Amino acid sequence: MIIDRFLYTYNLSCRKDSDTNEYCDEVFVSWLNGSQLTAAQNCSDCMLGVMQIQLGSQFGYDEGFEDDFKSLTSSCSATSYTIEPPSTYARASSTAASSNSATPVSTCSDPYTVQAND
Repeated sequence: MIIDRFLYTYNLSCRKDSDTNEYCDEVFVSWLNGSQLTAAQNCSDCMLGVMQIQLGSQFGYDEGFEDDFKSLTSSCSATSYTIEPPSTYARASSTAASSNSATPVSTCSDPYTVQAND
């Protein structure tokens, strides 16, 4: 699951605008001085593409966010941004280890003992 978090973060951080080829993170930073996003910014490839990535992941999906995304893509007449709710992870079994487990055996013929000042 940790690798999926790295991939999710990578996909968000490395997303580029399809028109300008700028990283979306840099595009978003350039918008920080405005008091409110414009319609063009809300309908930009960066905005919709990043939302699409978020909604396609277990880490970013939320039903309310999906509703907002559908409303935004509709108002932007953006038909190429589709989403599928992500599949969920299977939960790991919580069964206890067997009590007749093998005892680990040292395979080092000459183990090193840590010394003071190492």
